[in-house]
Amino acid sequence: MEPRPTPIGPGIVLLLALVIGGWFLQQGLAQDQTSLLNARVFDEVVDYIAERYVDEVDRDELYDHAIEGIFERLGDPNTSLLNTSAYEDFRIQTEGDYGGVGLEIVDRDEYITVVSPLPGTPGFRAGIRAGDRIVGVAGESTQGWSAQQAVQVLRGTPGSSVEVTIDRLGVAAPITFTLERQRILLRSVPFSLLLEESVAYVPLRLFSETSTREVRAAIDSLQDRGALSIVLDLRGNPGGVLDQGVGIADLFLERGAGVVETRGD
Repeated sequence: MEPRPTPIGPGIVLLLALVIGGWFLQQGLAQDQTSLLNARVFDEVVDYIAERYVDEVDRDELYDHAIEGIFERLGDPNTSLLNTSAYEDFRIQTEGDYGGVGLEIVDRDEYITVVSPLPGTPGFRAGIRAGDRIVGVAGESTQGWSAQQAVQVLRGTPGSSVEVTIDRLGVAAPITFTLERQRILLRSVPFSLLLEESVAYVPLRLFSETSTREVRAAIDSLQDRGALSIVLDLRGNPGGVLDQGVGIADLFLERGAGVVETRGD
């Protein structure tokens, strides 16, 4: 007489599945609880330092320093956190689109100095010149300001206004301008020239989303005028969007040539 199969085997499998599934679930819960506990401990440490440290400390700065410490611990120079201001600067650099008055500025000798007004912008139309010193913005003195501080105040919603006070060489009294902000489109190629001996000159200010299209258009236009060689000026270019760098290199390299590769250790 042949032995009959017993249902114990499947029952054991089912039981093991339930036990193992429960174990994994408990492990997941334990990990979540550990993460919550660590977060709570960190918040309590920050609170304790903010409330009881011998010197006054800013709670937000403590969080910022802790975040910086995390990225420093990773040891990866390509991994970082952009705050709101830094992200806006990055967005403008890559997209070339913001609301402002169109002034390129630097901080020099304790004040903000205009490097150049962008053609067609409110600053340009108002008559602000390269070399003008901005001594006041919105009624506040700019002495000791960084260029970044001034940029944050000069930028704003298109259609809004900002008052700018200028000291100009040869003019005794300060000059006050009321500038209405507008949408500013930064061009990667601000201009292009045909030099002597049929040399095309194309300055590339940054690698933004439109850089390849702008460089190609400038080169095509100059070639139609007789350009036989090209100078692509990258001086002062801070970099930018990778695929635009590849696209511009592709304009000059042979088909199939290697341009760039990204690696991870």
